[in-house]
Amino acid sequence: MFTHGFGRILVGQSVCTVVGIVLQPCDAMDGQDRGTLGSPLSQEMGIMQQAFAYPFMYWVGMHTPPDTDPTAVAEFSQFYSTIHVPEVVASNPGFVRGTRYELLQPDPRGDWGPRWLAVYEMDSEAAARTYAARNDGPPEGRPRYTPGPAAWQQTQSVWRMIWRHVSSSGTASPRTPSSWSA
Repeated sequence: MFTHGFGRILVGQSVCTVVGIVLQPCDAMDGQDRGTLGSPLSQEMGIMQQAFAYPFMYWVGMHTPPDTDPTAVAEFSQFYSTIHVPEVVASNPGFVRGTRYELLQPDPRGDWGPRWLAVYEMDSEAAARTYAARNDGPPEGRPRYTPGPAAWQQTQSVWRMIWRHVSSSGTASPRTPSSWSA
């Protein structure tokens, strides 16, 4: 689905480019140890190696209005990453992790992808079914989340989907810094 795209992921307080699930260097990592066990990068690589390790995922794709100014986009992104995603994970039983991505290169064959993607991993089918039932039920049964900034209020949801893991191939092993841009 995302074979022609690249994305960014918020890691700590830095935004790093992601190709597949391999991190590219962050400006914030410049001058820091990138390979020693326990270094920030090795910790982040350990997190990334576990990405999509749970059996169910909830994907939310959305757009901010195209005329949203960069300051408002930054405010939206900060809110989404530091307030909304943690609230969603904490408020929904079985949600174990939330990860955000930004589309950097649309598919040249058509405009099928949203600018923003949030992936929430769930630990069981029961978590997926409970979430779906609550989300489709009356509003009073749903968690209440912090209202976001103006750009958040103006987003357009493209889709919301729950995925079940079917199979995997390959291994998630760290690559050397010299191969990151390959």
